Amino acid sequence: MKFNTRTICLLLLCFISTQVSAQVDSLLNIINSEESDTTKIDAFNAISSSYLGSNPDTSIYYASQASDLSKQTKDYIRLGTSLKNVGLGYYYKADFVRVLEYWEESLKAFEDANDPKGVSNLLSNIGAVYYSTGDNTKAIDYYLRSLRIAEEAGEDFRVATVLQNIGAVYESTKEFDKAESYLIQALEICKVLEYDKGIGTSALNLGDIYMQMEEYDVAENYLNMATEYFTKTNDNYLATPKIMIGKIETERGNYALALKSLDEAKKIAIDKETNLALALAHNATGDVYLKMNNPEKAIYAYNQAHKIGKEIGITEDLKETYTGLTNAYKMKGDFMNATRFQDSLIYATIAIYNLEKNNQIENLQLQFDIERKEGDNVKLKANNQLMTEQIARAKLFRNFLMAIAVLLVVVVGGVAYQYNYARKTNLIITEERNKSDKLLLNILPEETADELKNNGLVKAQKYDNATVLFTDFVNFTGTAGNMPPEDLVKTIDYYFRNFDDIIKKYNLEKIKTIGDAYMCAGGIPKKDENNLHNALNAAAEIVHFVSKTYQNPPEGIKAFQIRIGLNNGPIVAGVVGSSKFQYDIWGDTVNIASRMESNSLANQINVSESVYEDMKEHYEFEFRGELDVKNKGKMKMYFFKPELLN
Repeated sequence: MKFNTRTICLLLLCFISTQVSAQVDSLLNIINSEESDTTKIDAFNAISSSYLGSNPDTSIYYASQASDLSKQTKDYIRLGTSLKNVGLGYYYKADFVRVLEYWEESLKAFEDANDPKGVSNLLSNIGAVYYSTGDNTKAIDYYLRSLRIAEEAGEDFRVATVLQNIGAVYESTKEFDKAESYLIQALEICKVLEYDKGIGTSALNLGDIYMQMEEYDVAENYLNMATEYFTKTNDNYLATPKIMIGKIETERGNYALALKSLDEAKKIAIDKETNLALALAHNATGDVYLKMNNPEKAIYAYNQAHKIGKEIGITEDLKETYTGLTNAYKMKGDFMNATRFQDSLIYATIAIYNLEKNNQIENLQLQFDIERKEGDNVKLKANNQLMTEQIARAKLFRNFLMAIAVLLVVVVGGVAYQYNYARKTNLIITEERNKSDKLLLNILPEETADELKNNGLVKAQKYDNATVLFTDFVNFTGTAGNMPPEDLVKTIDYYFRNFDDIIKKYNLEKIKTIGDAYMCAGGIPKKDENNLHNALNAAAEIVHFVSKTYQNPPEGIKAFQIRIGLNNGPIVAGVVGSSKFQYDIWGDTVNIASRMESNSLANQINVSESVYEDMKEHYEFEFRGELDVKNKGKMKMYFFKPELLN
């Protein structure tokens, strides 16, 4: 079972300044006064922090002023803090290359000042940047270095936050044993420190891990702990453990308890104006009502989530909303709305694939920029060494050769970077295109999908010799009216899934289903001289399958008998619609095939005279005489008698 996990981390805790002043003017007065340089540096940094969320450029300006003054006074601890604040400004601007540039400088300043607390802080910050850009290997490396220094310095608070961050990385990669180990260590330290927010966060992440492992009793204990400590701190995440407990009670079948917990979560989310949590709570409520076979209340809950989801944007949570609405309308028997939300689900899935693709490409670009920056530093060091050798040795010819060598290294390195970047990017694009193609192939035949992608449209095509097959269940309408909606949908799905497998075996193309009617064709979109043989064999196997099911239906499946009709001849095939594509076929051949089905009998395959004439030398048929056909008059009909049914 998949839960919508919400990993809560104490990432980048160091970003929250403790020196933010409510009165910027008073700080400017301090700077303009005759106060000491130390006081001015602190004032510059305080002003920088006050502008961080609202105006990052102004924040960077004042932090840079603090940095310049710190360099003049050689105050390395304040220099480290100032450079860190400059990096924070660039972090809010999402310029991660500049962030890392300033934080590496800040790290060096703290190292020069022999300040282990500052060093551990910056190592953790840098690790958080790599984690946010998807480079988990580098993130873990920086976190472990930060952890080692914090432990040696006895900085228990820093140890706890870094342990949290490492646990979050391992949870994101589904390495639950490692994540659990680090989070439990963080939890114990937070208890000793009486750090309530840290206790709540560690407990929430542990509860999430155990939910994913379906160890619900342990998960619930941790979630109750998270609720207790988030209540003490009045934390914005308070609704989250309530939602997760609601999901656990849903899985246990305790629907009343689930709804109670989710109602509490909704009240908290409304009070704290946390819209994402409110949408998640409505989604989870819809899931409960689906389990209770109450589609009306489920639809109401999902619609509440849908309103919020549309405001937030397309996310995995909105996908879950569309899935829930699709299932709820199916349960209700409203297949038109079910199809509408199924389409929305497909479009949302494609949109999310595209967003993920863009994020992956952006992360690759960032990694490339970082590597290029590192390459520039290496190049600079090489040039400095070259200058020293020029002065010391004064050998122009050797220097010329060395310069050529350095140039070759740079060129080859640049080509290698470009090649690796292009290769990685192409792999991602190819992977995402394959996902989109798979979705399209669920709607259109492969050849038609290729034509649509290449040309932007699909030309109608005539086929001179195709076979059309229709099926319909006997007395379906009368029986369906007395069936629960979920049983009806389950039954139709059971039959049609098996029909799909059978026609695929015989190289037939599924065209569409309308209620309980199933339509497929042979000889399209790839021409196939054996399509009539294949269609007859597929029809025989469908009847055989339906007969076996009728004699011994699986649990929860309503047994039906079936009518089948076939006709062959010329047809036209193409794609209709501009936003919801549908591959369809037209022509008199299609109409006659439909009439053959409607004039068939239970578990019989009724074929036209055309089919009989083409196949009478190969198969056994039973002449039925001439029957009246709507809009066609009298037509000769035959029952196909395959050996399979004997």
